[in-house]
Formats: sequence, C-alpha cells, structure tokens
Amino acid sequence: MEKYTIIDGNGSVDIEASTKAFRAGLIAQVAQNEELAYEIETAIDAVFDAQPGRMPKGMLIDGALANLNATSETHTSLTHAVENYLRANTSKDKGADGRRFAAIKGQKGGIQRLALPGQPVTALPAKA
Repeated sequence: MEKYTIIDGNGSVDIEASTKAFRAGLIAQVAQNEELAYEIETAIDAVFDAQPGRMPKGMLIDGALANLNATSETHTSLTHAVENYLRANTSKDKGADGRRFAAIKGQKGGIQRLALPGQPVTALPAKA
C-alpha cells in the first residue's frame, strides 16, 4: 500500500491521488497477467500443433516451458502459471463444460486439445 500512498503538502494522505495511483497500478497488473495468459495459451497450442492428439500433462508442460523460453530463474514461476492455466481450462467431463482441453483417464489418457482459441468446443463422446 505504501507505494500507492500519496502525501499532500500538509503531510496528510491524499486519498484521491492515492486511489488514482492504486488504480493505475492495478490496471498495469491486470494487463501483465493477461499478456502472460496469452503467451501461455500460445505456447500450449504450439505444443499441440507440433504433436496433435493426447499427451501426458508433464510432457505438455515441458513443451510449453520450452516455447516460453523458461530459464532457471523463471522455471518455477512459469511452471505454476502453466499448471494454473491448464487447471482453469481443462475439463474433467470431456469438454461438456466448454473448456478447451480435456483430461482423459486410463492407459491412453492425457490432455487433449478440444478447440483452438476462440473456436467453439466440441465435447468428446462419452466413450473417448
């Protein structure tokens, strides 16, 4: 909070100026998060473009990290960001909920892309 607190000439907190500073910082943070989500989405789609079909989650994450040019300094934070993106966008009911990816259980399981960004999701049949 201190970095957004603006003190006026009398030594009092200028609430209006502080609110504007906080709003500007929040807008910048939201934009940064949206950019990272877009980069992650693009990196994951590149993995599926190179190897269509199902793949183990770990393999998908490793491929996305390679596409994101993860370094030893960014590896942990990018891994968490990719995992969070997949968690938010992976369906456990084979896409019936409109999510872009499906988690398939079983011997030939893994993560499968159901739709490209912006395209409607086609759910997998119940036996898939």
